[in-house]
Amino acid sequence: MHAEIAPRVAHNVAGSIPANDDRVQPRGGVYVPDRFGAPVDVFVGDTRREGRSILKRRNARSSTGLINSVRDGRPHIFESRPEALNLAILDSDPAVGWFASQPETFSLPGGRRYTPDTLVIFRRTGRIVYQDVKLAYRLERDPDFDGRLADIIAACAARGADFEVVPELHFRDSVRLRNASRVRRSVRRVQPEDCRRVYELLRSGPLALGDLERESGLDHAATYAALTLCVKGFAQFDASKPISCETVIRLEA
Repeated sequence: MHAEIAPRVAHNVAGSIPANDDRVQPRGGVYVPDRFGAPVDVFVGDTRREGRSILKRRNARSSTGLINSVRDGRPHIFESRPEALNLAILDSDPAVGWFASQPETFSLPGGRRYTPDTLVIFRRTGRIVYQDVKLAYRLERDPDFDGRLADIIAACAARGADFEVVPELHFRDSVRLRNASRVRRSVRRVQPEDCRRVYELLRSGPLALGDLERESGLDHAATYAALTLCVKGFAQFDASKPISCETVIRLEA
């Protein structure tokens, strides 16, 4: 089922990291400060994708553009600041194996249509989720998605997926936003050789970031490398807690 929805997520942690593995290469982007307090890499302006052009939609919101993924360099479309923040959180979450923005448009009964904001495949469980990012007042005003909710859930189920609404408390959560900022900044600054050095240390067992910095002799560069390994699928940490020198990094089993 996964192969029908998304490319296979590369996830090989056995042995050493190949020198030419592009999952540990730094990625670039445009740095834009966000009004909710977290920096987000975006390309703001006109964007088009398969099946829908933002500028041609009558209800298109003003904050449109692309957020540049630090995982694989792919751009992801957004149509609002909340969508951009959610994409940044997904991009930095080690539990996420793969995600895409506005992956497809559902054809619903009665000639109606619906386009999810994101499609997410979780790394460990393989769970597939279509998401809709909603501000609290919009969800309160229209909890049934203009009468389409049951059909949307059915369309997701037909694809072997769940449907969930991403609430405002999630994409405005200060811990998630600070973590996303720190992870994405780390990937932009990392050196591939540091990733390999930190990876070898982690093969002996989990280590806190502070210990990795001391044992590797890389100082803050060890944190950049460790967080990069997490977002690229080699390692993991508890993303529900603020990243600090006490954050424990462990290789994926």
